[in-house]
Formats: sequence, C-alpha cells, structure tokens
Amino acid sequence: MSITDVDGTVKEALDVHRRVGERAVVFFDAVMAIAITLLVLEIDIPNEGHFRLAQLQEMYIPFTALFVSFVALGQVWYLHTKIFSVPGMMREVSAPAHLVLMFLIVLFPKTTEIISEYPKSLFAAAIYLTCYTALVVVAFFTVRGSYKRASKRLGDWVERQFGHRPDKESLQRLREADEWYDKILSSMRDVTHMFILDVVLAVVTTFGMVLALLFSPVACYVCFVIEMVGSKVLDRRAAEPWETVREAWSYLDEISGGAVIMSTGAGDKDAAAIAHDSQA
Repeated sequence: MSITDVDGTVKEALDVHRRVGERAVVFFDAVMAIAITLLVLEIDIPNEGHFRLAQLQEMYIPFTALFVSFVALGQVWYLHTKIFSVPGMMREVSAPAHLVLMFLIVLFPKTTEIISEYPKSLFAAAIYLTCYTALVVVAFFTVRGSYKRASKRLGDWVERQFGHRPDKESLQRLREADEWYDKILSSMRDVTHMFILDVVLAVVTTFGMVLALLFSPVACYVCFVIEMVGSKVLDRRAAEPWETVREAWSYLDEISGGAVIMSTGAGDKDAAAIAHDSQA
C-alpha cells in the first residue's frame, strides 16, 4: 500500500471518529436540554381557587430547587462545551462515557423533586449531592480519557514524522532555544489552573446551594452570585491564554491530521513544541 493510500485510510478513520464524536456531543446537548426543561415540570401550581401571595410563597422552595439544578447542570454543560469545542478534541469523544453522563443527567429532575419535597432532609440532600458528585467525577474521567487517547495519537504521529517520541530533555532544549515555547507552555499552565479553579468553584457553590436549602433558601442565590462573579473573573484571566492555546491546537490539528490533546498534563507541552517546530 502506498503512502498516499495509508494517509487516505488514516484520514477516513479520523473522520469517522470526528463524526461519532459530533453525534455524541449533539446527543449530550439534547439530553441536557430535555433534562433542564423537565425540571420546571416539578413545580406544581397550587389549586386554591385564587392565586395570592400565599400560593406564590408555597412555590418558593420548589422554584429554588429548580434554580439549584439549573445552575448545576448549566455549569457542567458550560465546562463540557468549553473543552470539546477545542480543535481536534471532537475526534476523541467517548460515546460510552457520554452515555453514562447522560444517565446521571436524566436523574436530575427526580433528585430535584426529592429536595423540593423534603428541603429540610439531610438524607434528601445527600441523595442529590451523591448524584451531582457522580456526574462531576464521570465528567472528569471522560475528559481525562479523551486527553489520554489524544496524547497517544499525538505520540504516534510524532514518532512517524520525526522518528522518535518527544521527551523532557528535547523539550527543554527547545524552550531554551525559542521564547515561543515558554509563551505556549505558560498559557497552557494558566488555562489548566483556571479550569481546575472553575471546577472547584462550581462544586463548592453547588454544595453550598443544596445545603442552604436546609437552613435558608435565600443563601442559595447568594452562592449563585458568588459562583457567577468568580467564574467571570476566571474567564477574563484565562481569555488570552485560551486564545493562544486554541491557535496552537488549530495549527497542530491541521498538520497532524487530528493529533490534538487537552491542555492538562505533560502531553500538551509536546503538542506546543511539535506544532512550532513543524511550522519553522
């Protein structure tokens, strides 16, 4: 088989991965949208003959529970979209992992109903937070799995192109020879740190909102404001590093036929170095 035939076969395989990834992400978005829509169905309108302030107050707890779940699912969707919108990552989407994610997501309307009906119950809060924690953990390992597969793909591509896999010593020499590598690596570190802080902030504020239902539902909205302000600050700080990283990933995806990786771990150092070395 000629080199051209091999390249064509590899490209077709990568296109299949991309199409599967795109359908998995679209399905994920659809399930997320349906689950969030179903949350509002858990709010019953009191049938008292006349709708007054007392009936509105009766809806306050169910509405706050809806709000908590909306924010929790919205955080997961936002971070998922942010990661898998990076060039090349769509080829590394795991459909089975996304099915598990979607299973946990469809549980949210019912877990929301539980904390709505029993807002003062520690057991109800524990059930809800267990489901949320499982969702965050599965999402983490979904991203990690995509990263590891992309790292392996990149290593294979580097080995075919340059006859060896990148190592720490070769990358250190490249960093000493060109300031461009330091800029990329610094941007990747910043993006990684901001992403971790974003996840921690989302988890802490969600736990805070759920536990606030036990004592003072008003505190749920205070936690939400804290999360929004903190997330906005982190996004602003990460805006320039994200743009630098996206440009590097875009170029790498173009020259390597899809060997793109996430910005967490040692593998992204290899990606930045190889992308610039090839461009030079």
